[in-house]
Amino acid sequence: MNDLISTTALFFLNQGMKIITIVIISLLVYLFLDGVLKKIISGMIKKSSRQKRVKTIKRVFFGTAKFVLVIVAILMILSELGLDIAPILASVGLLGLAISMGSREIVGDFLAGLFILIDDLYEIGDEVKILGMEGKIKDVDLRKTIIEAPDGVIYIIPNGRIKEITKK
Repeated sequence: MNDLISTTALFFLNQGMKIITIVIISLLVYLFLDGVLKKIISGMIKKSSRQKRVKTIKRVFFGTAKFVLVIVAILMILSELGLDIAPILASVGLLGLAISMGSREIVGDFLAGLFILIDDLYEIGDEVKILGMEGKIKDVDLRKTIIEAPDGVIYIIPNGRIKEITKK
């Protein structure tokens, strides 16, 4: 009986150390990505008059990198706990395919958002008129643009619907 308890305790101690290592490495990668992305994006865009654009692009890329990092860490932890992640990966792949086939508008929103950022059409803090809605850009990501009107009304516009932009 003592051998069973000590073997079980050793197994959980070993797995626990691996999981703690995965979490620590994930946090270190997170901090590294934050620093690297800041430097790369700041180096690509001059700081003088483009600070808002740097902030916007950094948020989008860092958010995406953080999401991928968390998913990879979770899958590694599940693997260490003895779960077979191959069916999970296959299911996620099939789910992604089904969603992308059925949600053409969402994919269009993401592509439009990517081109908004690449083409530097507007950035956080700009005064714009989009689809008849005027105000200051409060937030931009790959899927949507948020405008705050002078009267405090918040407009959330899917990027795929944006066809014309008036910038003040």
